[in-house]
Amino acid sequence: MSQTLPPLLLALALALACSGPDSHAFEKQTHRSLSGSAVAYSILADSEKLKTIGLDKPYSDISQVFPNSRGTPSSILDLLRDGAEFEDGFDCTDDRPRNHFYNPLTGQGLSGTALGFSVTGQASPSWAVEQNAPSLPGTRGYSFRDARSYFYRAMTRTAPADRHIGLGLMFQTIGHVVHHLQDMAQPQHVRNDMHLAVDESCFGQPLSAVFNRLAGNPSYFESWTNTENILSGPVASYSDPSIAGYSINSAGFRSTFTSAKSFWSTRLTDSSGGKGIADFTNRSFVSAGTNFTSLSNGNAAQGFAQPALDATQYENVDIGELCANAFPPCPPGLQGRMSFVGTSVDDRFLGSTLSNRRASSYSFFTQDLKNRGAPNLFALNRFNFDEAYKHLIPRAVAFSAGMINYFFRGDIDLVYDEKAQKYYIANNGYEDMRGAFELYYDGSDGTRYPIAQQGWNSLAVSRNSQAEVAVTFPNWATAPAPKEPDRYILVFRGDMGEETVAGGWEAVAARVVDLSPFVVFMADMGSAIRNVGGADFSMIVPERYETRLREAARNRPGDIVLTIGAREYPAQDVSPPGARGCWTWAECDKISGTIGPDANWRFYLYRSNQVTSEKAGITSPFIATEDFRNLYARPGATFAWICAYMLEVEASGLSITGWSQANSGESIGLSLRDPADGSLQRLFEFNARQTATRGFYYEPYVALSSTKNLRVGTGAKPESDTAWSLPSLRCRVLSE
Repeated sequence: MSQTLPPLLLALALALACSGPDSHAFEKQTHRSLSGSAVAYSILADSEKLKTIGLDKPYSDISQVFPNSRGTPSSILDLLRDGAEFEDGFDCTDDRPRNHFYNPLTGQGLSGTALGFSVTGQASPSWAVEQNAPSLPGTRGYSFRDARSYFYRAMTRTAPADRHIGLGLMFQTIGHVVHHLQDMAQPQHVRNDMHLAVDESCFGQPLSAVFNRLAGNPSYFESWTNTENILSGPVASYSDPSIAGYSINSAGFRSTFTSAKSFWSTRLTDSSGGKGIADFTNRSFVSAGTNFTSLSNGNAAQGFAQPALDATQYENVDIGELCANAFPPCPPGLQGRMSFVGTSVDDRFLGSTLSNRRASSYSFFTQDLKNRGAPNLFALNRFNFDEAYKHLIPRAVAFSAGMINYFFRGDIDLVYDEKAQKYYIANNGYEDMRGAFELYYDGSDGTRYPIAQQGWNSLAVSRNSQAEVAVTFPNWATAPAPKEPDRYILVFRGDMGEETVAGGWEAVAARVVDLSPFVVFMADMGSAIRNVGGADFSMIVPERYETRLREAARNRPGDIVLTIGAREYPAQDVSPPGARGCWTWAECDKISGTIGPDANWRFYLYRSNQVTSEKAGITSPFIATEDFRNLYARPGATFAWICAYMLEVEASGLSITGWSQANSGESIGLSLRDPADGSLQRLFEFNARQTATRGFYYEPYVALSSTKNLRVGTGAKPESDTAWSLPSLRCRVLSE
């Protein structure tokens, strides 16, 4: 990053004394590029993870936007990129970049002079993480600590607009934080190599040129990296952590980088000499101002023991050969030879040592200096940068993506155990948690309401375990109506791993909890079922049950059991997706068993509650995982027409055929056998009977009663044309 000074060169001395230069380890477009790659390799690329905090669209979807700090609506991707850009300064007076340096050997930040004035800054991890003290207005802001506060705001604020602001600031602030880790992949920023450059957009070209001649030392590494050819070439090509051998989702990575600051350096917590990104870069690369001073084997820059020059790694290459495949092309007419010296690239996290044969170059002036008895002069050029990119770029992305994963590592849930008939708070993460858990729900107008709970204020849940809790649900007779029944927001704040309140932290985790039961939206009992009589119940299967049923169906189908009264009928056959019994263009498992002679049961499990039809004139497949708006929009569609149409639709649900007592009033249920103790865990249960009420096309209704973990669609007709949904659709089925 080039360094930008506050305004008015005429007041330059005062400006340096008061605020100092900005120091951009990479230029802004480089940071946007690296941050975009980091998001793509992070947990945010998993749409299922985003759904856990209530975000239904992918991270790059421009229809899902939140305001950044300037009020600009932006996608999650652009918010991260904005933060990475803004960290180099919101305007010409912002001196944030002076705090972008960190020497892991000393633990210090920037320390130098310009025009005789001292220029210092806080160490990068202290500034970016801000562990022990909250931000002061007008000073820092946008730290890891702030991102935690914004996360809590996004999950708990009453008004939807406030929560959107919290989400926007949270994602932007994470971008500010990963900017620092990317800076640690620029050698000047980990070796206290100050480099000044006035930003022409702030001061104009003439004043900028004057200062840069007087006191500036712009970074050639940064300006070269920020060019369009390099951004679209090496930066893009090397923006994959696996190129450097990094697997950020591995247990080894997680167990090494266990605190926010450890991503910078682990020198104080292990004996390896440091595995963080600053450790690696400081140990493995020279910079423009901390280069070699002689060709002696083992030579290192003053104040640094590493990297040490390896005299055996020496190259003297014809410039024509160097430029033959150079991108972008070299200027025409270059002639001569160029000499390179090498070093070792020492990665203590991977436990690997690689060779960098072009760590530094002899300057063109070296021979003249030798003739005058002066020391050798080493310099860095594009060919040194090209070699450095191979190591630095994938690690900049790896540590940035790793930090994003670290921020969102909390994995909690509120679950109901059907066998025990109890609720539990689950910690599905890899670190212990202790603190306050809170429960909320959204009203019909989007207002978020807290639901008071007893015993949740100080709860300890070990990693990969559960804690039993008593749950109080709203009294819907008096409480504001929910936007989505059975949908809640679980929020945690407190200790998680090394983020502890005592240590200056308050970790935050959240999850949108779906406690939905099975929902019956279509029922039919009569002689027309499968041509031999019986009953059909079309259902919405909650995701948590779909996962368990599918796993059992494909591995231990006999553990899926239909119960009628006290009798048990285990599954005997499962047809895999696309096989007989399920319409072939939809992913479906058909689970079936025998009840008696010429009588059987089937449970159709369609992926994500797909709904398919073979009805003439309907394009196959017809899919409606969430709503029926596209069906309702068909010319001439009416509610009666839709319900008649549903008779020729297949969806997830239970079918019983050839059983003469299908409407006898006995309870019908589906259960899963616990492989540990053989007991049955009820998934749902109900009683069903035909009623005298006539439905559409003079078909009788089916009435359900004594339901357990199952409900009937909530309305006979949606309130508006845009409100058609599976939970609200109810065709020929009543609840008693």
